[in-house]
Amino acid sequence: MLRFLRSIFRRVPGDSPQLAIERFHRHQIDLHAAFYSLAASSGTPRDLNWLSCEWLEEFQLARESTTGLITLLTAVNVRFTAVEGGDM
Repeated sequence: MLRFLRSIFRRVPGDSPQLAIERFHRHQIDLHAAFYSLAASSGTPRDLNWLSCEWLEEFQLARESTTGLITLLTAVNVRFTAVEGGDM
């Protein structure tokens, strides 16, 4: 899974904000599935099961000042259900 994510977002000389956006949109479905799979299997938050994850359409781009790496940040609404017999 991590190899897949690295292959999508490897640093390419001359990366531009537009290229980052295009790359995100091209792989958006796979990225959503990878995020959900990794997050839901992490065991956090404790005593809650992941029910759904709604990705919001708005996003922001940020460029890391020393490496120039462009990161796309977006918000998600996550819904959980309590684990029966858990602390919640």
